[in-house]
Amino acid sequence: MPELDDSNAALPYGSVDVGDGYVLLRKRAKHPIIPRGDEATAVLDFLDPGYALPRITKWARLRLPNGQIARSAWREKLRLPEQIRVSRNVKVWPSSY
Repeated sequence: MPELDDSNAALPYGSVDVGDGYVLLRKRAKHPIIPRGDEATAVLDFLDPGYALPRITKWARLRLPNGQIARSAWREKLRLPEQIRVSRNVKVWPSSY
């Protein structure tokens, strides 16, 4: 009886539900940044014209709607090469490639 299983009902401490089954998971940067270079270009391409470049907080992990965890390069690059979980990294490419 799945309706009685409440083990996944609560979100982990410090997480943020961003909707459609996506959940940002800790760790996160202490201070938001204003993106520069390629990061700024990617954000501005995503936003509608007329929007100002927002401050962005980096998060270490994202839980996908299917339950898998995507890990960010921002935190994975701090690990030793033998500790990196490459099978869990996700690359997002522009549709023009």
